Amino acid sequence: MKRKILAILLTIVMLSQSFAEEKQQNTKQTQTNQTTTLEDAKKYKKEGKVLLNFRNADISDVVTFMAILTGKNIILSEDVKGNITLTSGKPVSLKEAWDLFTIVLAMNNLSVVEDKNIVRVVPVNKAIPTLSKATSSGALEFFIYPLENANVNDVLNAVRPFLSPTAKASAHFQSNTIIIYDYKANVDAVKNLLEILDSKEKSGTLYVYPLKYLKAEEVYKTISPMIAAMQKNNQIAVAPNPESNSIVIYANESNYKTLKDILDSLDTQRVLSEGRSFYIIPLKYTTVSEISKSLQSLFS
Repeated sequence: MKRKILAILLTIVMLSQSFAEEKQQNTKQTQTNQTTTLEDAKKYKKEGKVLLNFRNADISDVVTFMAILTGKNIILSEDVKGNITLTSGKPVSLKEAWDLFTIVLAMNNLSVVEDKNIVRVVPVNKAIPTLSKATSSGALEFFIYPLENANVNDVLNAVRPFLSPTAKASAHFQSNTIIIYDYKANVDAVKNLLEILDSKEKSGTLYVYPLKYLKAEEVYKTISPMIAAMQKNNQIAVAPNPESNSIVIYANESNYKTLKDILDSLDTQRVLSEGRSFYIIPLKYTTVSEISKSLQSLFS
């Protein structure tokens, strides 16, 4: 009986020692992996390409990795904790890695706020005050649009003029997806443009019409009904840009010329001083272009 008890106690001691050694080995392995990860960041930075493989990793570890990789001074807000997954199926450029990082943050209700040489990772609700104050643009929102035909980088460059200067716009190259965080009014304007740019039959150019006398938002309200009518049969997207006081237009050359003629007639010193009113008349039997030419010849 005593021998059995002694054998059981000996087994327990051996198992306990085995578990302790295994735990110690796992701890050492974790520390080794952590060191290797940070060393990899330095190596990837020199190479200019990185294979991201963070699965359910502590966000502080990912932030440290990205700081070394990009050379950015990244500060993690005290109230940001938890795990995130950041992976890439193949090596990506450092810029693509940063874009993926910001996208993953956005999906976890986090955002990056860049201030000179410092980047702060904060909850989205704390990032909102850093954007310029909303006027008629309304609330802020995220918008994710997977492209089927167009190149995401080309589309990203095309939509930037439609967004506010502080908007967050990123491209996820692996899935050819564009992600936008901006005021709702700007996002709504971009939605129509994205459908046009991603169409197989797109035919247009991006134009910027600078206004001299009138305000961009007032002019946009005036021409909106006409734009809505033109959009039924044409690929047209128009949005005001209050910061540069301009009207951004995506259209073919013919439609842009029509809009430009109308904008030329509106944006004058005379209209500004007289405070004229404008009226929108839907056309049934003729085109806007034909009427525009007739009116110009009549009043010239």
